[in-house]
Amino acid sequence: MVVPVFFIGKALFNKWVGVLAAGLVAIMPGEYVSRTMLGSSDNPVAEVFFTAVALAFLIWAIKIASQNQMTFSHILKRDWKVILKPLIFSLCAGLFLGFYLATWQGALLFVFIIALYLIVQFIINHVKHKSNDYLCIISGITFLFGLIILLINPFTTDVTIAMVLAFLLPLVLYGISKFMSLRGLSTFYYP
Repeated sequence: MVVPVFFIGKALFNKWVGVLAAGLVAIMPGEYVSRTMLGSSDNPVAEVFFTAVALAFLIWAIKIASQNQMTFSHILKRDWKVILKPLIFSLCAGLFLGFYLATWQGALLFVFIIALYLIVQFIINHVKHKSNDYLCIISGITFLFGLIILLINPFTTDVTIAMVLAFLLPLVLYGISKFMSLRGLSTFYYP
């Protein structure tokens, strides 16, 4: 947990916040430490680890794609300088999200949190007249690869249907945003 927490702190703030967060996780007392001791294994260890790693990769993918102002035209032109890192990070985020979904059926809570973030960020970008391309690309890839991993060993059809809806969410939000922008409709209606 120390390594993913360091990278989450570094991505969100700076290197020293990452070091502080990693240090706090390393000395954090409680149930988590007792479940992760050598010789004792339990699936909550995998749940927390896969969540943290998926989140770290997702944060880095969104951050780099946003900074590079990645769009669909970059992908069509195969501008590897702009798209390579975000695509790799979103692919890794999707893989670890899929591993998390395969570990615990309640993992949809984390998917819901990501979906809630996406809805809010799509609204903010639309209202500020910023491109939502990078969000659609990154979240679409993340949810798609999470869904592929889930389909290899599905829990229930409910979880699979929820992941299909999560995959479709950024596409629908992007489509509505583009439609409203092309029609010149007020940004007030998007939320």
